[in-house]
Amino acid sequence: MTGTQIPVIRGYVDFEQGQMHYLSAGRGVPLLLLHATSDAASMWEPILPRLAALGYHAVALDMPGCGQSDLPAHQPDGPAYGRYLAQAVQGLGFQRFHVLGHHLGASLGAQMVRQMGERVLSFSAYGWPNVDNRAYGEVLRGARPRSFDRAGEVVKGHWVRRWEMSGREMADPSRNCFTEAMAVRTMIALLQCRHWEWLYQAMGHTDHRALAAGVTCPTLLFAGPRDHNYVETKEAVADFPDARFVHMDDVGVDAADEEPDAFCAVLHQFIRDHARR
Repeated sequence: MTGTQIPVIRGYVDFEQGQMHYLSAGRGVPLLLLHATSDAASMWEPILPRLAALGYHAVALDMPGCGQSDLPAHQPDGPAYGRYLAQAVQGLGFQRFHVLGHHLGASLGAQMVRQMGERVLSFSAYGWPNVDNRAYGEVLRGARPRSFDRAGEVVKGHWVRRWEMSGREMADPSRNCFTEAMAVRTMIALLQCRHWEWLYQAMGHTDHRALAAGVTCPTLLFAGPRDHNYVETKEAVADFPDARFVHMDDVGVDAADEEPDAFCAVLHQFIRDHARR
């Protein structure tokens, strides 16, 4: 199943700080998709038509300050980001809907899920942030603005890190699952992300165990072994009132690119079997 004939359309929806840009496909059950840090709604393009073919109205938002969405006037905390996302959902006309978040999108999505209560039918998180890991939490809380200077070290460093983060085996580049198209897409998203440190700090200053405890809808936590949050995602099941973990074979951070059909199958089966009715 590829769903490649289903179009992906673009639009904007209002929130209190301006407008959020989104990508949308399908006409079925509402499903909101939230991207990772220094990324954008474009990360979900490989699966939007597939989800539409499975019967969803799949909408991927650019987070405030990311992609083509407006930057808030002041630095938000986690609950404020959750409120902005809830306002976007209102503008989209979703009454009852499902949520899928990836890393940052899982963290900020959970903030929104808590605020919207029974309207959320299910919550799925690929790679739950391991902020309780002391070193990782300090990195997030200590995030500083990027400097796009003449030397271009930020750009070069990001380019290399993304290839390394997604590689199966760097000693054998032929086995690397990262592609030039993915590299260009993520680089564009990096350059579009204003005040990326706001997003990191919002995650870093959030108690994710307490956040998880307030997500009462059926919850899917899933990840592949090459995702740097894999262990923490598996362990976080105990922090949610109603969660289950699904292991994905041999995928990493870019699971939706590497194995889009398998990714959609895991999500769809969970929603079909466990979501609120």
